[in-house]
Amino acid sequence: MLTRRVRRWIGAILVLLYFLFVIGGDSVARSASLRPTHHKAQWTRIEATRQLPKTIEDIRMAAPEPKPSKLRTRECDIEQYIGDVLTQTARAYRLALNAELAPYDVTIRQSQVLGRLRKNGDLSQCQLARFLAIEPATLAGVLERMERDGLILRIADQSDCRRKLIRLNRHAEELGETVAECSARVCARAVQGLSPGEIDSLHELLKRILENLSEH
Repeated sequence: MLTRRVRRWIGAILVLLYFLFVIGGDSVARSASLRPTHHKAQWTRIEATRQLPKTIEDIRMAAPEPKPSKLRTRECDIEQYIGDVLTQTARAYRLALNAELAPYDVTIRQSQVLGRLRKNGDLSQCQLARFLAIEPATLAGVLERMERDGLILRIADQSDCRRKLIRLNRHAEELGETVAECSARVCARAVQGLSPGEIDSLHELLKRILENLSEH
C-alpha cells in the first residue's frame, strides 16, 4: 500500500498536470485565435496596398463619373433657345407680312392661295391643300371667303366633270402680283445684312428643320 506521503505527492502531480493542461490549452487557443486575425489584418493591408492607384491615370479611372445634370441642362437650354427663336421669328414674320397685306384686305393664307394659283394655274381643292400643307377642310373656309370676295372661280375639270378646279379671276391676278411684292419686301427686311451664302445656308437649314418636324 502507498504511504500517505506518496499519495500526497501523486495528488500534487495530478493537480499540476491538470493546471498545465488547462492553462496551456487556453494559451494555445488564444494564440490560434489571434494568429488568423493578425494574418488577416496583414493580408488586408497588403491587398489595400495593391489596390492603391499608382499613377494619375489610375486616379482618373478610379474617380466617379461626373453627373450629367449640368451637361443635360445645357442641352435643354440650347433646345429651348432654338425653339424660342424659331417661334419668335415666325411670329415676327407673320406680323410684318400682315401689316403689308392689311391695306389690300388680304390674309396670309389668302396670299398663299393667290401665289400658288399664279404659279401652278388651276388646281383642285385637294391639290391646293397639299401644296399649302394644310387640311382640305381648313382650306374650304378660306376658299369660300375668296369666292365671296370675287377673287376665285370654281370651274369644271375637263378630264373629270365631277371635280371642280380653283381659278383666279382677272382682279385676283392683279392682286396676286401686289401680294407678291408685299412678300418680297418683308423677305428683304428679314434677310437684311446677310450675305448670299448665309441666305442659302439659312434656307437649307430651315428646310432641314421643317423636314425633321414633318417626320413625326
